[in-house]
Amino acid sequence: MDFNKLFERKHIDISSSKILLDMKTSFQSALGPVESARTCSQFLQLENFQEMFTLLWNSPAAHKCFEFKGPLSPMKVEDISKLFREEGNKFYKLGNFEEALKLYNLGIIMAPHPKLPFTSNNGQNGDGGKKGDEKGSSDFESLALGYANRSAIFFSLKDYKRCLVDIDLALKYGYPNHLRSKLIERKERCVKEQKKSRVDNFTIKSVNAKCPPKLARVNPDVPAFSSFLKVIHTQERGRHVVTTRDIPPGEVLAVDSGYVSFIRYNQTMMQACSECLMRCEGQALPCPDCLTVFCSEDCRTKGLAGVHARECKILPYLMELQISDEEVCNAFRTIIHTTFRALREKLPVLQREAKELPPEKFGFDENGIYSSSDYRSVYHISAYNNKKPIVKLYNYCIIAFILTKILHRSKSFFIDELGNAFDPSDEDCIATGTALLYQFAHNSVFFEVSDMKVCTRTNKTDNQGIGSALFPSVWLIRHACNPNAAHYNIGSVRVVRSVMSIPKGSEVTLLYSEGYQHLPLSARKAFLQARGIKCSCQACRENWPTEAELPEDVKMKCVKCSDPIVEIDFKPACIGCNIQYAKTSASQKDPTVRKFWSAVEEVTNAEHKYEKVLAKIGRGNELTRTDLQNISNFIIAMEKHVSLPCRAFCKTRTVMMQYFMRE
Repeated sequence: MDFNKLFERKHIDISSSKILLDMKTSFQSALGPVESARTCSQFLQLENFQEMFTLLWNSPAAHKCFEFKGPLSPMKVEDISKLFREEGNKFYKLGNFEEALKLYNLGIIMAPHPKLPFTSNNGQNGDGGKKGDEKGSSDFESLALGYANRSAIFFSLKDYKRCLVDIDLALKYGYPNHLRSKLIERKERCVKEQKKSRVDNFTIKSVNAKCPPKLARVNPDVPAFSSFLKVIHTQERGRHVVTTRDIPPGEVLAVDSGYVSFIRYNQTMMQACSECLMRCEGQALPCPDCLTVFCSEDCRTKGLAGVHARECKILPYLMELQISDEEVCNAFRTIIHTTFRALREKLPVLQREAKELPPEKFGFDENGIYSSSDYRSVYHISAYNNKKPIVKLYNYCIIAFILTKILHRSKSFFIDELGNAFDPSDEDCIATGTALLYQFAHNSVFFEVSDMKVCTRTNKTDNQGIGSALFPSVWLIRHACNPNAAHYNIGSVRVVRSVMSIPKGSEVTLLYSEGYQHLPLSARKAFLQARGIKCSCQACRENWPTEAELPEDVKMKCVKCSDPIVEIDFKPACIGCNIQYAKTSASQKDPTVRKFWSAVEEVTNAEHKYEKVLAKIGRGNELTRTDLQNISNFIIAMEKHVSLPCRAFCKTRTVMMQYFMRE
């Protein structure tokens, strides 16, 4: 089925991302060559973001070339909902339940939906007990039919719990009376079958469905960090994070809930929960007004009472204008995450801090706390980022202008103390546009958020990028091409864990691009320099080869000088120390030789237990804390006794990451 063709009637292409080029061209075309050249010339002479945005905002020609003409296309379209259901019916008859489920979900999302809370005409109520829409249940028949269709899928899959939920929703939203007997019969059969079997028929497990780990002791200064991490500042390294004790592989270093996280503005928004970022193809619950979905009533309630309440009214404008450029959306969502009143109060304070505070104090509040949920930490990330060239700033200024107009028009951002929309002054709009331009200009680091699903029967994994999130505390940890820690998401939370031993006082590092295993030094340097990142890790200093270039065999280290052991006449030896490590009756009396073979035994035993963990992963078995310890012990044994880099060490750290994702 051609997904995009169904949306041609709405004049929306939610998969395109052409704002930077098309909008600049159309904007300059509307201004005319003379006005456009004059504006560009003036822009290049300005020194700060407020002056840049004010120049454009005060231009009558700019406002004239971007006006709202006529109503926006509706987000919910009954005809399109019907087309999705009909396509789903075709796959259902063929027994392709997976494809049918996706299409039924889309049919539910596109169906007109009542405001929440909602009480049906027949008295069924699952949204709070109050009537929230003047229309009767029959006005939402398309929604009811979608839920009924989806309940048939769940019944066929023997997922009786979900089937019952969808049947109740179908009845609640006005399932046709002449078809109800069939639905009631399915419900009765469902209840009987549910009593017979308590087996969980779904074997697909989502990483995002589990709870993130908790820190044993929280850092008093940076609550997202463990107590044994410390933020320091040096002239050579700038601000970075070190440990205050020895850290073994596998330990939780940070758990960051972040400042903002969100689903991408494309098809993903119909497949993953806007609140917790978990994929929910199984039983998506739609936003009543837009194409966003939630995985549960709890998430939907939180979303509709939180940031999504503002975003929901803005989304139709973004889709109509085909705005899905991720860099633009990241900055936009960062700004609307807070209210205009809070933004207006904070900006003068933050601007003053940027001028007066030393860099090591950026992001910390008056009590010395660095909180990821505070916009202060987001604003000051820019101090460590590479700024955009002036030409790109002009492009971003145009986009900030357009988005500020959208925020004004949506009546969801400029809200007073009583929650009522007000008409913002030019000063209010300039403050908002300047904040947007600031976010565009300073490339705040957004992490990709993905959801990995693991099938416990086949052990196959499906990892899909679904959105982005900003984690200011994690961003304090600097990059290394050979990092000693790794980071991953569980829903909208970022977890950092050690993947190597980290001695007391050593810097904690993460990988923010391709590591030495996959890219040679020259390519890594070019990539990092373009982003203003310098790396001086061991892999870069010594120009380590990529993983593919490393030999398969493991080379032990000399117990005296740590040089790699070589074989001379098939006997292990250290050329530098002139020591023969061959096992003979005479050599066994040498304590250096005995120490070497003790190290070999330690590595061999650790590797044997590690291979058992690999076998469990291959069979799709559940992993335990003992398995993590066995992976950790093999890493420690190689750090102590094996010459690095080596391919086995690379693979073992990768396996540890697999454990983190599956534990």
